[in-house]
Amino acid sequence: MRSTTGAKPQMLGFIIENRDPDAIRGQLREQLSNFFSVFYKKESEANAAIDKTLSSLSGLIDKAASDSSVDGFDIRLSQVATQYSAGGSSLASILGIGIEAGLSRDGKVAVEDTKVADVAGNAVPLTEKELSVGFKDARYTRTDSTLGGATGGASGNERLQKAMDQLRETQDALDRFRKGDTGALKPLLERLMGNSGFSVSA
Repeated sequence: MRSTTGAKPQMLGFIIENRDPDAIRGQLREQLSNFFSVFYKKESEANAAIDKTLSSLSGLIDKAASDSSVDGFDIRLSQVATQYSAGGSSLASILGIGIEAGLSRDGKVAVEDTKVADVAGNAVPLTEKELSVGFKDARYTRTDSTLGGATGGASGNERLQKAMDQLRETQDALDRFRKGDTGALKPLLERLMGNSGFSVSA
């Protein structure tokens, strides 16, 4: 367990004022808006991301509503790194920003009461081990090997080819950038930042 005070990542939180699920959802929405207003210029886009995040955190909301020992929520910005691989080979590492939410009991949060969503509001599929390892400092690393062999067939091959094409495009842009072409990365950054604030390294 870790204390909700003194955490290194930027954090927000609140004490549950009303055990009703809709009331908790309202408090959570208010807190999340402080984070999402940073990532989205349009209020409509921020609200859409918040709606998805609330859906991703529905299990925690239900637990907070039914468990009187839960006194609040702890919300932190987190780092989420996804390592992509296929056939035993590493293809790419994608680094992104996440929103970590945990239930507070007596000022402390346990890993089993914690979930992570990306800044688009999607739940980050972390294993118990990945969640536990990243929990202390809100720095999570997950492995995704679905691009190739495990999925198989044309669908898997298409995803693998797309990933390889994107990696090749990224590598070419980096090479051009190192040679002085400062505009080489602009199209990639615009595409990636337009999604969820991700950066890619290969």
